[in-house]
Amino acid sequence: MMSRKESHTVDDTKKARESNIELLRIVSMSLVLLLHYVATRPIDLNSLNTSLFGSLTIIELNSISVVCVHCFILISGYFSIRWKARSIISLLYQIVFWLLVGIVIADRFNLGGGESWMAVIYRYFGSRWFVQAYICLYLLSPLLNAFIHTCSTKKLGRYILIFYIYSTIIGYLCKSPEFNEGMSALSLVGLYMIGAYLKRTILPIFHFKARTDLAVFFGLSLALTGVNVLMLCAGITVSPIGYLNPIVIIMSVYLFLFFQKLKIGNIRWINFVAASAFAVFLFHKHPLIYETYQLVCQRITSGGMEIFGIPIFFTAIFLVSIVIDRMRGVSFSMIWKQISNMLERH
Repeated sequence: MMSRKESHTVDDTKKARESNIELLRIVSMSLVLLLHYVATRPIDLNSLNTSLFGSLTIIELNSISVVCVHCFILISGYFSIRWKARSIISLLYQIVFWLLVGIVIADRFNLGGGESWMAVIYRYFGSRWFVQAYICLYLLSPLLNAFIHTCSTKKLGRYILIFYIYSTIIGYLCKSPEFNEGMSALSLVGLYMIGAYLKRTILPIFHFKARTDLAVFFGLSLALTGVNVLMLCAGITVSPIGYLNPIVIIMSVYLFLFFQKLKIGNIRWINFVAASAFAVFLFHKHPLIYETYQLVCQRITSGGMEIFGIPIFFTAIFLVSIVIDRMRGVSFSMIWKQISNMLERH
C-alpha cells in the first residue's frame, strides 16, 4: 500500500512507474475506502427480506472490495521490495507524520472524544494490522527475495501451492491465530510470492486477454455474493467473504493481471495520485478520524445519497490526503538532505 515515490515497493524501477500499475494502486485504495464503507452496512436475513436489491448490492460491493490489500502486496511482490535505508526511514516518517496530522486535525475540529496522547498513539499503532504486517514483510524482504531468486518458476509455483493449501485449511477453515484471518505478515508473505511468480509464469491460465481477466474477477465476485446469500438464508451468519478465502486470492490475481495488461502509457496525474495512496489509508484510518469517516458514511446512506455522496466523499478524502502528503514529501526530502550532509561530513 506504499507510495510509488517513497519506494516502499520496488517503486524506483522503470516498470513500477508504468501508469497501469499505478492506476491499480488508486483503484485498490478506493476499494479500501469502499470496504470500510461497507462495514457500516451490515447485512443479515432481515435486511435481505426488507431490501433485497440494496442488500445484494452491499454484499457484492463487499465481494469486490475485499481484494484491496491483496492487490497492493501483489504489486510489491511483482516488482520486489528493495531494502534501502532511505525507504524504511521514509516509511516510518510517513507513519509518524500522519499520526501527528491526525491529532492536529482532531484537535482543530473536536474529533475523537478527548483521548490522551498515549491512548491515541497506542490505538494508532496497535490497531493498524496492515502497517505492522507490512513493516514485517519489509524487514523479511531480503530473505524472501533471496529465496525467490534461488527457485525455478516451477518450484516457486509448487511452494505457493503448498502454502495456500496450508493457508486454506489451517488459516481459513480452522481459523488459526497465526494467520489472523489474513491480517498478518504470514498472509502477506504468500501474496508477495504470488506477485513474484506472476512476473515469471508462462502458464496459459494467466495469459488470457485483459477483458477475460476482468470477467473472471467479476464472475467470482458474483459467485461469492451468491454463496453469502445462500448462507444467510440457511441461518449461517459467518460470511465467506474474507482475506483468506482462496476465491478472493484468485480474484486478486485476475484483477492484478487485468491492470498489468492495460496499455495506457505513462500518465502523470495517475502517477501523482498513486504516490499518495498510502496516505489515504493513514488519514482516514486514523483512530481519531475513522469514527467520523464511518459517521459521514452512515449519514450519506441515511439520507439516500449513496450514489453521488459516497464518490464525492471518497474524492474529498483523496484530495485532502494528497495535499497534505505533498507537504510530508517535501519535509522528508529536506530532512533526508540534512541527514545525508551530516553523514558526508563524518
